[in-house]
Amino acid sequence: DSWVIPNIENYHPERAAHSVAVTQDSRLIVFGGVAGDLGVTNEVLHLNLGTSLFEEDDTPSLPGALMPIPTMAHAAVMTQDASGKDVMFVFGGQGASDVHAGFPVWSYDVSSRVWSPVDPDGSAPNPRSFHQAVYFHDRREVYIFGGKFSTGQALSDLVAYNIDSNTYSALQPTGDLPPARLGHVAVATSSSSMFVFGGRDETYTTFDDMYQLDLALMKWTRLSPNITKGSYLYDMLYMSAVFLPQRQSILIMGGSVYNTDSEAVFEYFPATNVWNQHTTDGGLIKFVGRDLFGAVLCGSACGYETVAVFSGRSGSISEAEPWRQVMFYTPERFNILPAPLLETRETGTQTNFSFTLNAPPSGAVLVTFNTNNTREGVVVSSTLQFDT
Repeated sequence: DSWVIPNIENYHPERAAHSVAVTQDSRLIVFGGVAGDLGVTNEVLHLNLGTSLFEEDDTPSLPGALMPIPTMAHAAVMTQDASGKDVMFVFGGQGASDVHAGFPVWSYDVSSRVWSPVDPDGSAPNPRSFHQAVYFHDRREVYIFGGKFSTGQALSDLVAYNIDSNTYSALQPTGDLPPARLGHVAVATSSSSMFVFGGRDETYTTFDDMYQLDLALMKWTRLSPNITKGSYLYDMLYMSAVFLPQRQSILIMGGSVYNTDSEAVFEYFPATNVWNQHTTDGGLIKFVGRDLFGAVLCGSACGYETVAVFSGRSGSISEAEPWRQVMFYTPERFNILPAPLLETRETGTQTNFSFTLNAPPSGAVLVTFNTNNTREGVVVSSTLQFDT
């Protein structure tokens, strides 16, 4: 597992509580957030992930241009219109102190750099910030969950926004309903499944729970993965999460744990309901702990399942270290999923068991097994080679 810092010449001010979304041609679109001493902003930045060059959208300088007011703690998703052009939708958010009234929705045409206010039909969600919006491409729907109401109350409602019909639908899922929360993460892992993890309520009680929403059944299920109390995965909020489609896993990184900026990177495997903590201590470049940052799978410009991380809030990032604002993270190209033993069968002194191996498209992988024979008091080490 490794971190890389791109060589960015035209540096821009740091951000926190902003949104990031990626285009089909691997451009990172950054909107809003707290821009250092400049305060809450409505600026849009375009970062070409292939050339590592920033471009600033000059829309605010155009006479009569429409655009959102300065916004932080909102949610954004990247979609495509009927012609295939990238269009970003921005939902809700707040200013420096107050939640925006009326849950505003805006669309942003990336190629023309034009903002348009959106007025959906149906009952609009309550105003909120620190919520999550998850886009389901096949359904052309955005699912909005949780957040902080204007009174400070945490929310637990689930609302769907259909892009094609421009309509809201208040959903009533059954099952293990997640408690109200804000500062959590939510990701789609398929066309019919969404996962929610972590966050806090209005009393600052934090959560270490994981919930899965089955869209076909419209049912929540609380999961019980292996989380150790006192670990960096416990009581986490304001982190970022990305789904890795080739590994079929969810990468969760950073966040705030016990008021401390986390440097940890965890990977969750839905198929086995198990966490892995990544080890990055051996690299030359370290991830500086932070929260309220943006992370997104950056696409073809960056290679195999590479995640782009932009800015964030951290007591460890200073004005003299702007190079820490943009980082790329690439997990190892293979891993053994830490599944519970699927099958165990003893034959004399031999034990057979099953595991799952995620591997690159081609090449050889060496795997070492250490087996502890409690009856004989010895440890046997074996190395196997898999040709993938």
